[in-house]
Parts: sequence; C-alpha cells; structure tokens
Amino acid sequence: MIEKSLTVEQALALKYGDYVHYDCHCKHRYHKRTGKALVPIIVIEVWKVNGKVKRWKRTPGKFMVPIRRGLYTYDYITEWNYENYHLPEDCPFRVVEEGSD
Repeated sequence: MIEKSLTVEQALALKYGDYVHYDCHCKHRYHKRTGKALVPIIVIEVWKVNGKVKRWKRTPGKFMVPIRRGLYTYDYITEWNYENYHLPEDCPFRVVEEGSD
C-alpha cells in the first residue's frame, strides 16, 4: 500500500470531475526489451468522480463516492475501500516537470 492513501476527509471532499488513482496499479512492472535490459513500466489506473458523495444520517461513518474509468467501468469509494485510492498529487510516480520546484 502507498504511504499516502486517501483519508476519510479527502474522500468526503471529492467533487464531480475530480480524479483519484487506484493504488494496486501504481507499481513498477518490468518488460523485456532487448535480452538483458529490463525497463520499468508504470501503470496508473485513473478514476474520475462521477457524482456527489452520498452520506447517511443514521450511520455518519458510512459514505459512497461514485467513480468511473473509461466508458463502461463504474465503482464506488466507500468506508471499506477508501485506503486503496490516493489523490494524483500524492502519487509516488507522478511526473515532475523540469524547472518546477
């Protein structure tokens, strides 16, 4: 698991159009190019918030954030799986452009 995963407060503050990364796919995978050299390939699964956060009055700790990826893949961030996601700015594999500090 990534050191900086999504917190409950961050999950509740998500709005329509925000992006999140799924942690399980932010890993180095190796692909053989020549016979000896292994080149790391980073696969980042990006999900987009597809609606508003749903909360319950009777159980304040329960929430659902609808998310989608592509045209036909939909899921929810809930109180059970929010730690599997992180924000794009917290991604350990994010690209930092030269000259920006």
